[in-house]
Amino acid sequence: MRFPSAPLLAGLLLALAPAGGGADDLQASPGSAAGTGRHCFGEARPRWLGAVTLIGEANPIGMEVQLQAGRCLPLITTPGALFDYTNFQYGLAAYLAPVYAMPGAFVSIAPLSVIELRAEAEYVGQWPVGLDGAGYFPLSSAEAPWDTLPAAAATTAQGYTANFTANLQAEIPLAARWSLLALDSASWQFWQLGDAPAYYNTRYDLPMARRDWILKNTALVLVNHDLSERLKLRGGVTLDQSWVTGSGYRQDVVAALLTGVIARWPGPASETQPFLRLGGYTRHENRQGQLQLFVGVGTTFDLSPAPAR
Repeated sequence: MRFPSAPLLAGLLLALAPAGGGADDLQASPGSAAGTGRHCFGEARPRWLGAVTLIGEANPIGMEVQLQAGRCLPLITTPGALFDYTNFQYGLAAYLAPVYAMPGAFVSIAPLSVIELRAEAEYVGQWPVGLDGAGYFPLSSAEAPWDTLPAAAATTAQGYTANFTANLQAEIPLAARWSLLALDSASWQFWQLGDAPAYYNTRYDLPMARRDWILKNTALVLVNHDLSERLKLRGGVTLDQSWVTGSGYRQDVVAALLTGVIARWPGPASETQPFLRLGGYTRHENRQGQLQLFVGVGTTFDLSPAPAR
């Protein structure tokens, strides 16, 4: 049994709201006519924000908890749909799983409502848990076979990763209470882990050299329906692609996605988004033609004190 954890699908889903979008509503998107000044979680004022996301995965089996806490500052306050969600954010982030811990920090800027640029860096610590595919697995090279990863071969490792991401996002009104959401996220990641010439990357289910780069691109197209002022239902398709630059290894997943947005829950200044993704591997060394399942839930909430009245 393999035990890698899910990639950053939940973060991409939450990014479908225009940068810094809030819990009240997402109607004033880049495709809307009027500006609303929702730079930081629905308001045009600095705010401390937090986020917690839990993701589970089948084929391979895995789970991950994502934590984030930071400061959001409005960037361009000129009225207009192109600037309503511009902001600058910085803070701490952590990605935790039964086989690794990745604490670090991030900084991001949304110069336009449709663009977000993010940089982050994390320490990586990895360890075995007595299961096949769980832990750090040394390989003789990034091209070496990795179809069997017995628990006895797993060990511990330390390293770091740096991630640079560009998100392009938009919402296009279709009819009353209906809209089309689109996001393309390109991530350029550097990894250095362990002492072996290469290893199996547990987080992304692929082989990498000890010092290597991976390019990931995820595209989402969803139809959004506003069920009420607080509830939204979204469904569509995703394409997730990975490319390891050192070896040229590539991996693709095409999937259907169903998600929802629950505003002002569990608290008045929060937003919760459950999601389900079911798809298949169209390109993979060991799983081509097999199904893959993601389930999860993410909550974003305001950590700021209430403004003085």
